Amino acid sequence: MSTYRIPFRRSFFFAVNNLDTLRFPAYGLQRNEQGFYPLVGRKEDVTTLYLGFEQPPLGGPIKILFSMEENLPTPMPLLQFEYSSGRGWNTLNVIDETENFRKTGILTMRGNPDFARQRLLGRERYWIRITDANNEYYQLREKCHLQNLEGIYMNTTQISAVETQEPEWFFISPNEENKECQLRNRQIYGIRVWVNEYRSLHRDELPALEKEHTIRYEHTPDGEVEAIWVEWQETSQLGQGDASDRCYEVDRIEGTVRFPNGRNGRIPTSDRTATICIEYSCGGGSIGNLPKHSIQRLNRSIGFISEADNYEITTGGCDQEQVQEALLRNAEAIRHGYRAVTVSDYEALAKEADRNILRTKCFSNRNALGQREYGHVTLVVLQKDYENGRKYFDSVRGQIMEYMKDRMSTHLFRQNRFHIIEPDFLELSTTVTLQVTEYNQVFEVRSAVLERLKSFLNPVMGNYDRSGWEIGSVPNATQILNALKEIPGIHYIESVRLTVYQRGKVEVDLDKANQRVYALPLNGSHEIIVKVRNN
Repeated sequence: MSTYRIPFRRSFFFAVNNLDTLRFPAYGLQRNEQGFYPLVGRKEDVTTLYLGFEQPPLGGPIKILFSMEENLPTPMPLLQFEYSSGRGWNTLNVIDETENFRKTGILTMRGNPDFARQRLLGRERYWIRITDANNEYYQLREKCHLQNLEGIYMNTTQISAVETQEPEWFFISPNEENKECQLRNRQIYGIRVWVNEYRSLHRDELPALEKEHTIRYEHTPDGEVEAIWVEWQETSQLGQGDASDRCYEVDRIEGTVRFPNGRNGRIPTSDRTATICIEYSCGGGSIGNLPKHSIQRLNRSIGFISEADNYEITTGGCDQEQVQEALLRNAEAIRHGYRAVTVSDYEALAKEADRNILRTKCFSNRNALGQREYGHVTLVVLQKDYENGRKYFDSVRGQIMEYMKDRMSTHLFRQNRFHIIEPDFLELSTTVTLQVTEYNQVFEVRSAVLERLKSFLNPVMGNYDRSGWEIGSVPNATQILNALKEIPGIHYIESVRLTVYQRGKVEVDLDKANQRVYALPLNGSHEIIVKVRNN
């Protein structure tokens, strides 16, 4: 902190600190032999983020979206949330889906009634502050990549690219085996099947039934029960249950629901009215994957909502599986038998868990950091939307983990020795100097070189044979030079200088790039210097 003396006469002096302006009378300063301090710090001695509200955030729940640049693979320091009250800073209870700003997520809170307005950072606001409770951020700065915050958005919620359909009702004949209900729509996303068992249930059965199934009652105007709707359970193996099972089977592609035959599952109750009610929604496939700011209106009016916008992309939708894909998947299923034993079993089962996966590679005896560690298994997963959807990889990881936990060693799962991670993306940028024979070739050759670099460095459809790059393989300058030689119009390539960046920012040593076992190349920015040969 510096001390300044005032050698000339003024009425007032002003100092701006943390967006707040402080005024000092000149007369008092001239009489003060000690001078004054123009630099005034905040009282907090830990990393702090302030959120100021013009109106008190009361009621709730209040949902705020924190959009991060990416998802970080490691846990972040514990954050403490507080709000300004008339008696200082009090603890604010929140539901933090960002996991301490490790990933993009929604912060849900309920505003406390004692929120108080105060002046801070040059503004009169209702303040919330988020602090690094244990002062751990300074310790992390030299050890790892820290998170970047892209945006904060109020009044947010999660959405799914699905359309909820009107419920459909079906009749069934007495003792009709394998009743099949054809829905009006296909591509079923979510489904709930209800059967009215009012005619077949005894009151003594209801307490036990309510513990195992969801039940809805319908009443007459006089309060008498006239319908008991029991939710039945979906199964993938309809013929393997016993006679008392309330189950059904769904063909989600064709939109059909099939019930048991009475021997391997219960037949729904029949009546003169429809006793089967099916509530369902349909998914739109890849057509629902939309860029930012492409959802601008609602399909119906909702109270207190005047406009809508998607500040994040929508991702994860996929189209119907092709026949060739189904043949390959079933061939793999015959081999692994739905148990993960070898590394190829892990790779195949992960693709079954989520059809948005392009490529997988499993490493035994390596941890999530790529280090040798006995007893660990790491599965590296490349998703289809690997460029735009990288910040949403956590949902892909969770779906794979949920699918595989019952199909792998319980020892690996319970002791957290099974890891699912993204590839270690390395952005490759080049400076290429080359010669052409004629001036009119300059722009054409330059465009051809940029296009060739873009296609060659593509992780999925790049390389010489357009089959993409294996996880753990990064091209070097010589390989890039050989890929450019085939471009028509190039007389001579003088040099190819390659620079590798991690996350587009941190430069990586070229000699160590190929030592990264989980590495995968991405196309970066390129400088093409074209010279015209002097004859």
